Amino acid sequence: MRLILAALAAGFALAACGGDGSGPPQEASRLAFTVQPSTAVAGQLISPPIQVALQDASGSVVGGAENAVTLSLVPGPGAALGGTATVTAAAGVATFADLSVSQPGTGYTLNATAAGLPAATSAAFDVTTPASAPATIAPAGGDGQIALVGQAVSVAPSVQVTDGTGLPVGNVSVTFSVGSGGGSGTGLDQVTNASGVATVGQWTLGTTAGANTLLATATGLSGSPVTFTATASPGPPAAISRHGGDGQSAMVDAEVAEAPSVLVADGFGNPVPGVTVTFEVKSGGGDITGSTAATGSDGAATVGSWSLGSSPGPNTLQATSGTLAGSPLTFSATATPVPTSASVEVRNNFYRSARNGSGGNVGIFGEAAVDTIAAGGSVTWEWVGQNHNVTPFEATFTASNTQGAPFTFGPISFNSPGMYTYYCTIHGSVLVPLGLVGMRGRIFVR
Repeated sequence: MRLILAALAAGFALAACGGDGSGPPQEASRLAFTVQPSTAVAGQLISPPIQVALQDASGSVVGGAENAVTLSLVPGPGAALGGTATVTAAAGVATFADLSVSQPGTGYTLNATAAGLPAATSAAFDVTTPASAPATIAPAGGDGQIALVGQAVSVAPSVQVTDGTGLPVGNVSVTFSVGSGGGSGTGLDQVTNASGVATVGQWTLGTTAGANTLLATATGLSGSPVTFTATASPGPPAAISRHGGDGQSAMVDAEVAEAPSVLVADGFGNPVPGVTVTFEVKSGGGDITGSTAATGSDGAATVGSWSLGSSPGPNTLQATSGTLAGSPLTFSATATPVPTSASVEVRNNFYRSARNGSGGNVGIFGEAAVDTIAAGGSVTWEWVGQNHNVTPFEATFTASNTQGAPFTFGPISFNSPGMYTYYCTIHGSVLVPLGLVGMRGRIFVR
């Protein structure tokens, strides 16, 4: 009997404590976001799905709650919440699996409401613009620059990728490559940023002055590859060298045929313009004109003229330009005695010097044959053509008859210094104010 009474007492005690789950049900007193909204793309599902729990005063989920929970977007104007905004809770939790926001923006929040319960507000979240398909690539900056050879341009070239509506597209691969002109680059493989821009790391121009190119390629896009151009300008002057006019010969007191010239170059051999060069006679006498000259666009500087000294033998000329490698440079020339004789060919409609080849170009404005001899020397004319003569013009020496080849006239002696001109009366003329034209020649006696 005592055992039966004890068992009955224990059963009443358990019933009084609610240990068999048959006590009064819990009641939800508030809403809480247990899965907050994350950054999303406009028009696309928010992931992971947002969840709102019905909780009691202690913060525990009320498992038996089946309240309808509704979400609304804050701020609302200009954007709409898509999907199922009202969900009935299951096991005390409302899960929103298909929500989206129609417009991009920042600082959005969601407001959760349920009948009889205070509202709850989510954490703020952002909605981004949906990525569009890239369509076009175009230069964004760094084209048309100038830099010294072997140096990097000051602005690294960049491109922008846009979609079909002109909006920038990020995360697009762009490959830069060096084109013409040599040179090099760093950071050649790039990806566009949020503004659709990709920038090469660095572009260093080649060592040859002139045009350089850099290409930016994005496969399949209109405008690809984009070509950037830059001009490599010469570096600072580094060296001077002979350019022309060395090792010549000319008669005493006469100019050399080719005025000596120098070439100024940078450290890579590119011609440098605007460099001052000074020329000076060093030996042999003689004189020059244009003793100071500046290099042109080709890097060359030329003395005005160089007349050799009065005595036969070696002459030297020096070219100096600061501390450049190779400075000073020496040019040599040989002064030769004035010849005592000359021979001239009488050809069809023109004379030609046998010594220097002057004369020719048949016609009224053809060239004159020119020879120089020493006082007391002589000139001989040899007929090659037909029906010509040698007639002095404003000079005093014997004229020839009109002859044809073979015929020799001379030697005719010239004892007094001066200039003696002659012409063929058949194929030369005296035109005023042009003077003697056509078939003609000159003799300088020194």
